[in-house]
Amino acid sequence: MHTTRMLLLFTFLSACSSPGDGSDPGKQDLSTMPTDMAAPVDLAPGPGPRFDDGLHGQLTFGARVTPYGAVGVAGGEIYKAPRPRFQREVARQGDCRLLSYKPAFCDRCDGICVADGVCQPFGVRISAGVIDVSGTQPTLRMTTNPYLMYEPAAPVTPNVVPNAAQVRVTASGAEFAAFSVTTSGVSALQTSSLVNFEITLKDSEDFTLRFTPEPVPGSRLRLTLNANNRGHGAPYQGIIECDVDDARGEVTIAKSLIAAFPSTYRWEICAGSDCPLSTITRYRRAIAETKTGAVAVDATSAIHFFVLHNPPK
Repeated sequence: MHTTRMLLLFTFLSACSSPGDGSDPGKQDLSTMPTDMAAPVDLAPGPGPRFDDGLHGQLTFGARVTPYGAVGVAGGEIYKAPRPRFQREVARQGDCRLLSYKPAFCDRCDGICVADGVCQPFGVRISAGVIDVSGTQPTLRMTTNPYLMYEPAAPVTPNVVPNAAQVRVTASGAEFAAFSVTTSGVSALQTSSLVNFEITLKDSEDFTLRFTPEPVPGSRLRLTLNANNRGHGAPYQGIIECDVDDARGEVTIAKSLIAAFPSTYRWEICAGSDCPLSTITRYRRAIAETKTGAVAVDATSAIHFFVLHNPPK
């Protein structure tokens, strides 16, 4: 907890010590936007975008392509309550929304200071017992590590979930209730909108990301753009999230959201969460709704990339 307090203190001091107010010249001042906008819980199917607010956890199985190579993904985490975020939703247009981080001050906050004097406790990870996964290559048995994060006994390959394979995830139950759900694999995501694993956003233009649709109906496409942070370990200054039906083959970010998105550039020397890679993710989801909360189980194909937006000259 001492380390947590030091990190929060550093985050606050980093924001206070930035030159001026730390905003980008000529850009919308996100600090004037409301911080008490409660994001909806988007668990039920519907025609609009679906975000992850309200989930107690997420388990992901699939492939991830990055500027540094391809890896397999298997695991996740479950929380006692929906996990609070440093960023707050401040605008939504079309299939996308903008979340912004505004530094705040709380006295003796053992959690996330989401607004002056408003402290939300940190998310507490809990166990759902042993999790068995069939339909993957190989089949998996996952338990929690010392940080209560689920992971397989050995690393998996990018082919861990074969295309269209039925993946069944069964948790034996513990503090989080037992559950069993089935989803299915997706084909490899392909897009022509990335050049050298990066995209460039312009304030004066909408941005459209195009991709080859999944031939089997039922999957979705999630686009998440992460802005830089202001110091080592500090939260990202802004996030744009979009979510569409995969059959659309494209997703468009309105220029109004782009204009309010912080200056972001490609960091070649960084560490951990200070490397703000953004993601495009094709996913097919099953939701386990239990008496202790809801957990998403996703079969995915994702690409990680960099965002350039008004980088410093």
